[in-house]
Amino acid sequence: MISVIMPAYNVSFYIADSIQSVVEQTHTNWELLIINDGSTDNTAEVVKKFSDPRIRYFEKENGGVSSARNVGLDEMRGDFFCFLDADDQLPDYSLAVRGSRMKEQPEIDIMDGGVMIMDGKMDEVNNVYWPSHIGLIANLFIRVDDNFFFGPNLMIRNKNISCRFNEGMTHLEDLWFYTELAWKGNLKYDHVSDVVYHYRRHDGSAMSSLNGIENGFHAYFKNVRELPGVTAAQLNYLKRRIRRILFRSFLRRANIFKALTILKKYR
Repeated sequence: MISVIMPAYNVSFYIADSIQSVVEQTHTNWELLIINDGSTDNTAEVVKKFSDPRIRYFEKENGGVSSARNVGLDEMRGDFFCFLDADDQLPDYSLAVRGSRMKEQPEIDIMDGGVMIMDGKMDEVNNVYWPSHIGLIANLFIRVDDNFFFGPNLMIRNKNISCRFNEGMTHLEDLWFYTELAWKGNLKYDHVSDVVYHYRRHDGSAMSSLNGIENGFHAYFKNVRELPGVTAAQLNYLKRRIRRILFRSFLRRANIFKALTILKKYR
């Protein structure tokens, strides 16, 4: 079985299409765990219109996307699991193509694929990310390498490794989760040659807040520093990488003062 974990907060406008993209999967042995994180709109009503017994619905007080995903991790029953944000969608073959490859390759722990980055209406393709790495992945996560897209697109073999999302992080929490999981489990990564995820980019996306991203990188670096066995060389590279990403990001927004501050902060 493949478990799909979907956190949901005030997404009544999008969530029906996201759920439908799971219902229409050609692979039928799945469970969809929807965790309503204290929505104040009619998200619950939209979800409850679906009567598929493979959909499992949970409600909790608002605590953020990390706490919602942790509920899913605690409740999932699949041999493999992946995440789907409630405003994104899966192509109908997404679970089948990744799940079958992971069954064929028991040595692979994480399966990726192409990510189609769409506009807010899911009408136009802004970009397509294609992975290229094969093999051990923890060090590439630490390097924030361009050869992977750190989002909810990864399918993971359930090896019962004790990792949960850091509920104090509001940005880059997924990158830290994957990093810690891969580091602890010495996980191997591969990818299929198909697009497996449709990512919606809009103003409400967490990654639209540069100040939040800066805070996320600060927390990420602090967490990586505590990993057992991480080297000074790895930490120095990560610091330079963070500095470069943030400097360019603030510069593109014409915030020159903040960009210069970043250069001083991450020496």
